[in-house]
Amino acid sequence: MTVHIANKEAVEAKLSAIRGDGAGELHVVSDFDRTLTHAYFEDGGHHSIIALLRSGDYLTPDYAERAWALYNKYRPLETDSSIPLAEKQEKMSGWWEEHLHLMIECGMNKSVVDDIVRRRCIRFREGTLELLDVLHEKSIPILIFSAAIGDMISGSLREEGRLYGNVHVISNSYEYDGDGKVLGYENDVVHTFNKSESLLKGTPYEEIYASRKNVLLLGDTLGDLGMASGEAHDTLLFVGFLNDNEERELPSFEKAYDVVITGDGPMEWVLEAVKSV
Repeated sequence: MTVHIANKEAVEAKLSAIRGDGAGELHVVSDFDRTLTHAYFEDGGHHSIIALLRSGDYLTPDYAERAWALYNKYRPLETDSSIPLAEKQEKMSGWWEEHLHLMIECGMNKSVVDDIVRRRCIRFREGTLELLDVLHEKSIPILIFSAAIGDMISGSLREEGRLYGNVHVISNSYEYDGDGKVLGYENDVVHTFNKSESLLKGTPYEEIYASRKNVLLLGDTLGDLGMASGEAHDTLLFVGFLNDNEERELPSFEKAYDVVITGDGPMEWVLEAVKSV
């Protein structure tokens, strides 16, 4: 792991402001997959909730091959910082819709969600669970804003005993029929590049988001920066986990994020920052 801080004085100034205002003025907004969780399995394979579906023999035999085809088509577009945002938003919307229909066609159902949660298949980044404990102790709310499957996020946190009252999840949660078969998503699709304040309207987190003036944002793509858009905050501290294409993408990440953590490293820097508030 390496922690990259391009402007140490600016970061220290932001930390000082956050500490000065105290825990009552801070909230955390975080991505889930490959941010709160590891980017890779121990065997080197890519880690995500969808990766668990691809490798778990849960759905029809052709699911993994077809899901990988979608991944190989769209993932390079997601991570290429040279592609304009509007184009990325269109492509990501197409990916998520195509994949939803694929999962439904291949038999996605509630028992799959329950099995992944029960077996604790999701590999949290070192320090993430302790971070959630500290945020709970300090009454600092955290919004997990994710394009992954919300049922598995909430279920996994509940299984770990970390679905505290200060934890809010906005993600792609399923709508089921009476037999537990997935029919679609409950709300509009959340994808990598549309996570913004517009999706908070009418949620319990809307008031929190507007009332706390300091934000600690955690993400693993440039699209995650949009999670803090739309409200006037006094201090925004951005921490990015750069998991892929480090040599190519580091300059872009260092321009966008105050702190960049590479090498699939632990949550240590973030944890110490929150403890100091």
